[in-house]
Amino acid sequence: MAVGREAFTLSAQPKQAHFDLEEAVNFVADRLPDEVTAILTFDDVRSVLRWHIEYLRDRGRPGPAGPERGRAPWSWEDDEGVAWVLGKADEVGLEVTDVEVAIVLDVELEYFQAIGAIGGEAPGLPPV
Repeated sequence: MAVGREAFTLSAQPKQAHFDLEEAVNFVADRLPDEVTAILTFDDVRSVLRWHIEYLRDRGRPGPAGPERGRAPWSWEDDEGVAWVLGKADEVGLEVTDVEVAIVLDVELEYFQAIGAIGGEAPGLPPV
């Protein structure tokens, strides 16, 4: 009886999104336009994604495991995130443009949506 009750309880809870870096790299790399894949390697994409996750966590944003309970909604801040990633890339000597980083982060957003880590626009808020 207890097993059935626990299974029912777990099935009624929303599924927790799980960010997998390698899955994200493959997802993003497969969807990048040819002009970006001609420049960035898988390792470059991995670095950009890792730095962006670090950026989100440093800014107190919900991690890719899903929003924490009780946190206010947040918006995607492309310019700030792109600038932060560019700074990290510069530190290690990775030559990447702001346009390339922005494209990678746009596709990363699609990955977050695909795994259920983020939702759509909140009602009543202006689009970002």
